[in-house]
Amino acid sequence: MNLEVIAIGDELLSGHTLNTNVKVISEALNSAGFNVRRHLTLPDEAELLKKGLEESLSRVPLVICTGGLGPTCDDLTKSIVSDLFGRELKQDPDLLLDLERRFPGKAISIQNQALVPVGAKIFTNPNGTASGLLITQGEKKMILMPGVPKEMEPMLYDHVIPYLMEYIPPKEREHRRCIHFYTISESRIDPLLRKLQEEYPNLKFSIYPNFGLVDVHVSQRSKDAEESGRLLDEACAKIQKEFASNSFVSKSGSIEDSVHELLLEKKLTLSLAESCTGGAIGSVFTSLSGASNYFLGGIIAYSYEVKEKILNVKRETLEKYGAVSPETVKEMFEGAIECTRSDYAIAVSGILGPSGAVPGKPVGTVWAAVGRKGQEPHIWNLNLAATSRQIARAKAVNYVLGELYRQLSKTD
Repeated sequence: MNLEVIAIGDELLSGHTLNTNVKVISEALNSAGFNVRRHLTLPDEAELLKKGLEESLSRVPLVICTGGLGPTCDDLTKSIVSDLFGRELKQDPDLLLDLERRFPGKAISIQNQALVPVGAKIFTNPNGTASGLLITQGEKKMILMPGVPKEMEPMLYDHVIPYLMEYIPPKEREHRRCIHFYTISESRIDPLLRKLQEEYPNLKFSIYPNFGLVDVHVSQRSKDAEESGRLLDEACAKIQKEFASNSFVSKSGSIEDSVHELLLEKKLTLSLAESCTGGAIGSVFTSLSGASNYFLGGIIAYSYEVKEKILNVKRETLEKYGAVSPETVKEMFEGAIECTRSDYAIAVSGILGPSGAVPGKPVGTVWAAVGRKGQEPHIWNLNLAATSRQIARAKAVNYVLGELYRQLSKTD
């Protein structure tokens, strides 16, 4: 079944509040087999709200809305939807009793919250005053849920999805495979996907770049799970064969989880020497439970003095080649291993911008060294495109983790 998701509220359109509800709702519904065709955000303005709701109902048989169900003057959703369906708002005695019991002393607002369109199904909300509602008219259905995520999510999983699965179960389910790539751009993968799209016209191929990583999703909506699975596996095998040296396996889709699992599995240790990333790589590992089994520590060596005194980078190396150079990151790498006696180390030094560029070293020049104790590390310039410091830092982290994954996956 096709449906649309509408988020209601001026705070969403102004950017004051991040709209996380549409992501949660869409993921849950798509995984249940429903087909979300459109997201729409509408203001707390009666005319625009009514027009937007009418247009959605004209396109699809089911519309799911969040927001605008509170007791204040700018909460218009319930009254607009009641008018749209030609239903009178009446107080539900059971709902009023429940609200009075849970929220004593709020008589006026509670009475307003107990108003529901005649004939609507009520989804209880134990976490707030705004109940969910289902209004049906002919083949059209509209579901209203509160906009507060901590109220909306339990209602979605406990009431809305079970109701949909029981009364209007999807005839088809989406079957999906996901392949993760590192140190490769989407432009290199795209020609193969275009070729496969012609070979498999009933499959959908999508590319999602993510700060130096790329996810390829291959999907199909079908009643036949077995046949879809066969086609998806066949197409994915061709993609992985072409880019075997750049793909990684991860249930979560994150490169850090894959590196984490390999380090634990192989009982190897890791240390870091960070300059421009400022501890971002270390933060990735310390956020993972169990990292203490392999992560020995990291040194944030931003200045020449710290690079010299703690990592034993030679003064002549810094003066001759500069902090952002293959020579310096190699000595930082060696210093990290010498200091911690780790099996593997990562060293990074670069210019993230917007200032700091020098002749021959533009913004985005980031040198990294990744390798194992007693062996020559892999040293390369990440050549990050000039962008914000935050994006450049995120890309640098993923690039070096991708290289570490490549090396670990080849280690016995």
